[in-house]
Amino acid sequence: MSYLVDQNNILSMLSIIDWLILALSLMLTLVLPHFKLKQFNYRHSNKIIEDVLAGRQLTMVPFVATLFTTWYGGIFGVSEIAYKYGIYNFLTQGVFFYFAYIIFALAFVSKIRSSLAISLPDFIGSIYGARAKKISSILFFFKSIPVVYCISIGLFINLLSGIPITLGVLIGTLFAAFYSFNGGLRAIVVTDLLQFFFMFIGIIALLISSYYNFGGNAYLHTHLPPSYFSITSNHSFATTGTWFLIATFSIFLSPTFYQRCQAAQSNQTAKKGIFIALGFWVIFDICVTLCAMYAKAYLPNLAPPSSVLIYGISILPQGFKGLILVSICATILSSLDSYIFMLKTTLSYDLQILPKCNYLQREIIIFSIIICTSLLVTHIFAASIESYWYWSKSIFIGILGIPMLAGFFWPKLAKTQNFSLNLAVSTILIIIGYWLNQKLKLHIELIYLAILSSSISMLSCTLGLHYYANRAQTSNNIS
Repeated sequence: MSYLVDQNNILSMLSIIDWLILALSLMLTLVLPHFKLKQFNYRHSNKIIEDVLAGRQLTMVPFVATLFTTWYGGIFGVSEIAYKYGIYNFLTQGVFFYFAYIIFALAFVSKIRSSLAISLPDFIGSIYGARAKKISSILFFFKSIPVVYCISIGLFINLLSGIPITLGVLIGTLFAAFYSFNGGLRAIVVTDLLQFFFMFIGIIALLISSYYNFGGNAYLHTHLPPSYFSITSNHSFATTGTWFLIATFSIFLSPTFYQRCQAAQSNQTAKKGIFIALGFWVIFDICVTLCAMYAKAYLPNLAPPSSVLIYGISILPQGFKGLILVSICATILSSLDSYIFMLKTTLSYDLQILPKCNYLQREIIIFSIIICTSLLVTHIFAASIESYWYWSKSIFIGILGIPMLAGFFWPKLAKTQNFSLNLAVSTILIIIGYWLNQKLKLHIELIYLAILSSSISMLSCTLGLHYYANRAQTSNNIS
């Protein structure tokens, strides 16, 4: 891992007050769920629904807070794109996702909640069968490994302490896992309410300080190239379109987004809550994008992922630097803990591993599996947050996106499908397509190949199964 800067310089800029602010926020994150959970008198009679979906009792404020914070953990990835390309970040990591949120709220929420499926693999199983649930559970387990957030928390700890990022990943992941394993989704929601406040106070303080110190639009235009103010920067429309597809399918294939909507108290809470959260996403996206652009203008040679953090430490006054530390840390932890909890849910509920072990034994083994798997996969894909986002989302969208859409809009067609056969054919076609793309130097974006391969696979499987069904029926009639 290569995200290294001069730690001595960073440490010299932080005061005791800044460290105390960060320490207090971490202490509250650990302690608050323990005390707040005692105030919940209502408990759902179904232990699984209580643990995984908070009894389906999330009202508007906690729903908006947990949805907003869970979906915005990739602060270093967003900082990297904004620092390198300017408002292109707001388009690809903002506007495209806003469109997806609106579509999800209007077209999917009611259908998802009417299914009463507890998890996304559960929902897939209701369409394609029990085997499909098991296969999709395995796929979603690997999709939910919080590589981006593990890298981010490791980088954050490295920047503040100088210890190796790998050790920082271990420490940060263990910290998040410690409180994620106690109290179910309710505990996660309590921490999200706290982290929601922390996220905004730091980034708003940094934007106000930037405007006060340097001015507004004129300063940025003077110190940044014109490409930073182009919605596509220097990227092709094909590459920009890739981010649109990633945004659209990412929401649709997000186990955490699905879980939050199922945990809402009602359909109206889920739908309206998404629109309210969208407003907060817009505000936060604008703040992060502008802060990254100020960082590029003022400190043009920073490592892009940590640019906003280093810039904030550099310009905020003593005592306020702690606010940006808290903001960045809360942004990362709010997603890291949710994805760790999602991994736990997948193993304990969807896959139901170790059914003969007692509760404590199962919790310890699941905890160990999650930590070890997260560390291993993070180590493998630690080169670039932006690159990992691009590749992982493209592949999973290609494999699962089309079957999921078919299940939503054409359930009768979906029920005729062999889910495992379709996934196998899709994977083979993606590999062949990627090889031909490299060999012939076609320069086609991976996500287009993945979606095309999955579409061809589903069409082929549909026609093939229909053909063999008709042939079998004809043979039976003759006999």
